[in-house]
Amino acid sequence: MFVKGRYILEVRALPTGTSEADYLITKELFESFDNEDIKAANVECKVQIDKSEQLIYLSLLFEGVITVECDRCLDNLDIKISHNDSLYLKFSNGEEQTDENVIAINEKENVFDLSQLLYESVLVNKPLRCVHGEVGEGECNKAMIEMLGRQEQMNEEMEEIDPRWAALKKIK
Repeated sequence: MFVKGRYILEVRALPTGTSEADYLITKELFESFDNEDIKAANVECKVQIDKSEQLIYLSLLFEGVITVECDRCLDNLDIKISHNDSLYLKFSNGEEQTDENVIAINEKENVFDLSQLLYESVLVNKPLRCVHGEVGEGECNKAMIEMLGRQEQMNEEMEEIDPRWAALKKIK
């Protein structure tokens, strides 16, 4: 299960200037947010950090693969994740957020938990429609596609209107 502190950035321990941190995003992160859509994950996140007196700039580079179910055949589908993101951490007295790319953290905080940010960044870059051949390699399960075709035929046959109801449609 998800280990608390695995995606922690120790903001007070960071030296002024530039530094780096690496995080490996796995299935456990998604399970900790009760997300069952991600079947497996192996995404590296490289974080370039530039710290000044009152501000920390984070540049995040995501590279890896997540496994989800194909929306058509329900077989596993690997999707490549490659994404850059950036944001600022601003030290302040309150927890106010001034901008979507600026996160205000309390001056007294020693750490910042990146887990929510990493989770959302991967999900935002997952395609809305995940189908073999469109966003991932491989082909859909042929047996499932045949079954879907038969179901579609049955649906079309059922849509034929009963003659008794057809007479009612004429009344308007």
